[in-house]
Amino acid sequence: MKSKEVEKFRYDKTVYVVAVGNCGTCYYCVNACPENALREWNPPTVDNSLCTRCMKCVEACPRNVLKIIR
Repeated sequence: MKSKEVEKFRYDKTVYVVAVGNCGTCYYCVNACPENALREWNPPTVDNSLCTRCMKCVEACPRNVLKIIR
């Protein structure tokens, strides 16, 4: 399910990526982001003005904390 959702909304500027849930503070998402749009807080926060919606952070999150919001 995650991969279908990611592909559907990749680079779609009408959606937002937000952290929802129990973050384990691994920060894989922060390291995966090529735009440095995530901040290392618990949970990480996404600066949607910098985010290109490449969804690399969503794919990198082992706990599925990062969600795509329409």
